Amino acid sequence: MSNEIFRGIATALITPFNDKGVDYESYGRLIDWQIESGIDALVSCGTSGESPTLSVEEHKEIIRFAVERVAGRVPLVAGTRRHRPRRGRGPAGGVPPGGGGGGPLRGPSP
Repeated sequence: MSNEIFRGIATALITPFNDKGVDYESYGRLIDWQIESGIDALVSCGTSGESPTLSVEEHKEIIRFAVERVAGRVPLVAGTRRHRPRRGRGPAGGVPPGGGGGGPLRGPSP
């Protein structure tokens, strides 16, 4: 039995925005396109993108949306990184049951 969780290539997704906030229609199309193109896994709200600028609620909603849109088609890594210590524990608790396949965990920056 293998303990392997991920294999292959994962795309760190951007989070598209419009003048009203997160553009979920575009985000959904991006997720679908990545999966249809053969990607092995996806990363939502990773540490190299815009996640530090999101509120905890926005972060949770983006992860929830990604979990629902991916619908188990590929593993989903749900980012949990926060840059402010008081916000460091928020998003991980917001991943729905049966949601993300993994999460990159790092301590908050000072």
